[in-house]
Amino acid sequence: MELKIKSNFRKRISAAILDYLIFSIVFYYYLAVLGKQTDGKFTFYEWDIVFPVVVFWIFYFVIIEGIWGGTLGFQSMGLKVITDTRNTIGMTQAFLRRLLDPIDIFCCGIPGILALKFTEKHQRFGDLIAKTIVVDIFDQEQYVTPEDQY
Repeated sequence: MELKIKSNFRKRISAAILDYLIFSIVFYYYLAVLGKQTDGKFTFYEWDIVFPVVVFWIFYFVIIEGIWGGTLGFQSMGLKVITDTRNTIGMTQAFLRRLLDPIDIFCCGIPGILALKFTEKHQRFGDLIAKTIVVDIFDQEQYVTPEDQY
């Protein structure tokens, strides 16, 4: 049986919103605790304050995705990132996928949305570079468990 590749557009948008909501809550809480308040705005410039934010981004978006095939948002929507040859992704692919997030979310996500719509395998720019696809694990037309493949 040939498995289909679908865009899973609504689920991917919902997952992205949830992921960036989680990241934003942690980021703003951290900023409120350790940032410096000037003129009613929180700012921080010292690397020792910025570094943990970068570490959390790597942990949340790269390590969790590299280990489990999806962030908490993806997992809650039943989505999984796999290679375009339908194997489990690794840390390198998870990192490459996320490296291009700024391009994908530039201008309210329009470049990423257009890439999802117009690429053959419904891939964002990060997916194209990492050679990954996103599948709905509950849709048997898209995904079978690794045990069922043999």
